[in-house]
Amino acid sequence: MTTLEWRGICLDRGGQRVLDQIDLSLTSGELLGIVGPNGAGKSALLRCAAGLDRPATGEVRLDGQGLTSLTAGSRARRLAYLPQSAEAAWPIPVRAAVALGRLPHGGCATDQAAITRALEAVEMSRFSERPLSTLSGGERALVLLARALAVEADILLLDEPCAALDPHHQLAVLELLRRQAEAGCAVGLVLHDLSLAARFCHRIVLLAEGRTLAVGPPETALSDAMLAQAYAIRGHRVLVEGKWLLVPWERLPSE
Repeated sequence: MTTLEWRGICLDRGGQRVLDQIDLSLTSGELLGIVGPNGAGKSALLRCAAGLDRPATGEVRLDGQGLTSLTAGSRARRLAYLPQSAEAAWPIPVRAAVALGRLPHGGCATDQAAITRALEAVEMSRFSERPLSTLSGGERALVLLARALAVEADILLLDEPCAALDPHHQLAVLELLRRQAEAGCAVGLVLHDLSLAARFCHRIVLLAEGRTLAVGPPETALSDAMLAQAYAIRGHRVLVEGKWLLVPWERLPSE
């Protein structure tokens, strides 16, 4: 069982508090959705977990061990991180771009098989020899996701992996990530689409102004009261094939 923990995390940028006393955990077998309005601290939460930002106070722990006590190589093998709006305009073959995800493993014998699995998982195998720079924005996003998958890490941290994708591929990616979690990976991802978050995530953490408003199953964390407090919106819920579909419905009047 792998466990990633944010313990009392506070993060400051430019004299402003970005994260304020965050206590949260992510475990194997879980797809954790990180949601909240713009500027809530969602990306900062992932960056702290990936070791890219050092908190002012508090600590990120991996299986009970402080993240800063791990070597960079160990972190890179155990935590795969896909940033928001990652650059992907290099004129290198798609397969070579995905192979970058294997760098933390130092050229082990299983590299080629891992690269092939990652490309197949995002249905991009047919583009493996195409220059990355010739792909559409959505196709490049899938290649970057494959690069993260190729690490075959215990933990996947993904910042808006569906942002550039059409509805078909959004569903495909969320189905894939749910399978990754159910196979034993710990998956944390930032989403803006509340309907996708409610449908696919095991748990939701709702952030606003750097603080945790709610953590729990979608029906609890995305309740009417929480949506009103975080987004100043009202949601509409419809039962579809035995599951509740959440649709952001209307803005609430400003106080």
